[in-house]
Amino acid sequence: MTFLSPNIRQEILRSPLVLRIYHHTEVDSTMSEARRIIEQEPDIAPGTLIIANCQTSGYGRFKRKWFSPEGGLYFSLILEGKLEPSFTLVTGLAVVEALEDRFKIKLGLSWPNDVLLKGQKLAGVICETISDFTVLGIGINTFPHNNLPSELNNYARTIPISSVERGKLIALFISNLSVYYERFIEYGFQTFKELYENKLTSLGEFVEVINGDKIHSGIVHGVDNSGALVIENGNKKSSFISAEITAHEFKNKKIS
Repeated sequence: MTFLSPNIRQEILRSPLVLRIYHHTEVDSTMSEARRIIEQEPDIAPGTLIIANCQTSGYGRFKRKWFSPEGGLYFSLILEGKLEPSFTLVTGLAVVEALEDRFKIKLGLSWPNDVLLKGQKLAGVICETISDFTVLGIGINTFPHNNLPSELNNYARTIPISSVERGKLIALFISNLSVYYERFIEYGFQTFKELYENKLTSLGEFVEVINGDKIHSGIVHGVDNSGALVIENGNKKSSFISAEITAHEFKNKKIS
């Protein structure tokens, strides 16, 4: 059952990024569905927006399970071409802008892909290259908070909204993303750098960064023009394109 009204559907389809919409009651994962479309129907893949009311095997970064019950917002968008990894950060900004504008809340970003409400995860973004396409995946916790498993209570937040509001939120996000996409294609990530750092919750904080089998520690200096995280330890600055920020201690790792 779709929660997109005809008017909202038409509003979404006005975006040059969206040519068709597939809305499923349930899928394993909208990202997996996007992969199937690319593999089976590559000619029609670009511009396909896949929405699901729930996911049975939703996943986020590093293939970690994303809790995806009925009432949440889960969708993927297939874009033509292989975009730079920093577009993940730009997509996160588009999610933040849509949520803040719609619900008048203050959000932050945890590099590279988590949207935080009061320090806890409200939404996540992933960006995967599949064949000659870039696939964006977005999950937003818009279901009641009491639906969260107890093990997630200290890490995640929700903003329960109606099905009508979910449709409006997707439309607003797509509108924001369309503007950001054109700007990104023309100028790259550097034009988003300041905007992103203004939302970066770890800016100026001491963190540990897991990169492969090593842990690097230092103060978050910001991001560079490619979207890489920059940390500073003494007089040394290090940049990371793909890594994980953590405050936990890990054993059997090399510390540098």
